[in-house]
Amino acid sequence: MGTNKKHNQPPSSTIQPLTHAEKTDLIEEAIAISEELVSRLTKEHLCEFLNLPLRSRVAKTELVQQLLTRCSGNKVITEQFLEVFAYELALEPWELEKELECTPTERKRWTEEERLPILTTRSFRKGGRDREYPVYDRRMLFSSFDREKMVEWRAEHQTHVHNNRKAAAKVAAETRRTTNERLSKWGPLF
Repeated sequence: MGTNKKHNQPPSSTIQPLTHAEKTDLIEEAIAISEELVSRLTKEHLCEFLNLPLRSRVAKTELVQQLLTRCSGNKVITEQFLEVFAYELALEPWELEKELECTPTERKRWTEEERLPILTTRSFRKGGRDREYPVYDRRMLFSSFDREKMVEWRAEHQTHVHNNRKAAAKVAAETRRTTNERLSKWGPLF
């Protein structure tokens, strides 16, 4: 098989789109629950999910490992876990931006256009006022969200920006024309 000498990559004609099975495998890998994610929960939450007594003498790190063991390779338990703790494990705005590889402006625009569903809002106090920000459902990324749509959304936005700039240029040209006509007819105002 030949390679592209300039970039040392195989020719683009050999790159095949992912099959449904390959996409499913990637989604299942993405659903894998990380230790950092599980560590966000309290010991009480972990005991409740693992059906252990709340006053268990088991350390939280051991509970995290038990949960990770149960969830590894078991899609049903993983989905149940994400369902039960949807609010506790909600994606913060910066996490969503990192996962989607988008800018804060894009995230805000897509949220405003209701393309990214908000799970709930959280608040913090700054400058003597309560500020609210949206958080997103982690399950959305792994189930119904199609990342290929982001390319379409970006293209739609670029078209919208281009059309607005064209319209503004026409208005500016018309304003210049009428101003120049008025100045030529009446002379300078000052």
